[in-house]
Amino acid sequence: MITVIIVLISLSLLVLFHEGGHFIFSRLSGITVEEFGLGYPPRAIGLTKIKKTGKWKLFFGKNIPQEEHSIIYSLNWIFFGGFNKIKGEEGESEAADNFYAKPWWQRFISLSGGVLMNVVLSIILFSICFMVGIPTAEEIKDLGKNAFIKETGVQIIYIQKNSPAEKAGLILGDMILKIDDQEIKKTTEIQDYLGKKVNQEVKIKIRRGERELDFKVIPQKAKEIFAKEDLEESILEKGVIGVRLAEVNIVSYPIHLAIWHGIKTTFITFWRIVEGVATILKELVIKQKMVGEAIGVIGIATFIGDAYQIGLVYLIQFVALISVAIAVCQLIPFPALDGGRLLFLIIEAIRGKAISRKTEALVHSIGFTLLILLMIFITYRDLMRLGERLFK
Repeated sequence: MITVIIVLISLSLLVLFHEGGHFIFSRLSGITVEEFGLGYPPRAIGLTKIKKTGKWKLFFGKNIPQEEHSIIYSLNWIFFGGFNKIKGEEGESEAADNFYAKPWWQRFISLSGGVLMNVVLSIILFSICFMVGIPTAEEIKDLGKNAFIKETGVQIIYIQKNSPAEKAGLILGDMILKIDDQEIKKTTEIQDYLGKKVNQEVKIKIRRGERELDFKVIPQKAKEIFAKEDLEESILEKGVIGVRLAEVNIVSYPIHLAIWHGIKTTFITFWRIVEGVATILKELVIKQKMVGEAIGVIGIATFIGDAYQIGLVYLIQFVALISVAIAVCQLIPFPALDGGRLLFLIIEAIRGKAISRKTEALVHSIGFTLLILLMIFITYRDLMRLGERLFK
């Protein structure tokens, strides 16, 4: 139950910052926000301030107070995502404080707010990680003289699908402590030992968060788990369990350096995700081939749960990573995404006049429908692939 709560809090935090960004920058641009909601309608509960009395009023469902009121803050029954109801965004108002009454650059600022706040959230979370201690595979000599090294160990950084490690229940982030009661300090010690244990059961002790757990794993020949072209000839017949390992240091920094590393890590991560998305789109368009594997809400929720099981810093780090990924994906110039809406504004700025609202609304409606269908498909794939882990 605690894991479920952690997942909901994490997802809500991501939504709160993204939609909060639109909210803040819309207000700064003089655009009226009529409702700020967590989750999607139907509305469960709402809160608004009555202008005449200055008092806050709670209401349920569609029972909006008849008195003149300010912004509605709501919780909605479909508890994922969030929204800002912007005055005039649907073209129903010509008032000076509506969305389309503002020049293109103010609308651009309003629409950019969500992406910007996702980047800010990532900086905050990565900075916290660097303050409390973050796992890194860098050499100690490369960490700088102001770094504090808390501990070292061998960590699982990749697990091959359908490998002995995955079937045994090992997950990303597990720190390997012992194999058959032999203490482990180096990745080479693990590789040498497992290499001689083809089809023989070994006992692996790992640390996951604050817990120490034992697993029984049967190594298989490397060529049976990994693609042969990815392996050196010398290890094809050796025993492996289907993981990649790194000798990890847990490193922390003073607050000013932690913030600097948080900023640097956020923008490095941002650029790497941009490169990854570009590669995926390039392969799809040119070769009609999908690189990697798409995950949706179910997949993200499952991995958030995994990160929490490993430790709080891993959870914070993963949420920071997802926040950057949301920022990048929202900038893709696809209809209904922030990037698609921004593209219309850029076209408007170049042409000197706006594209027809009906045309824009139609394009975004089609894009939104396609995104919903894609999300349903990915959610189905997530359930087929990760359902058992999710319910565990």
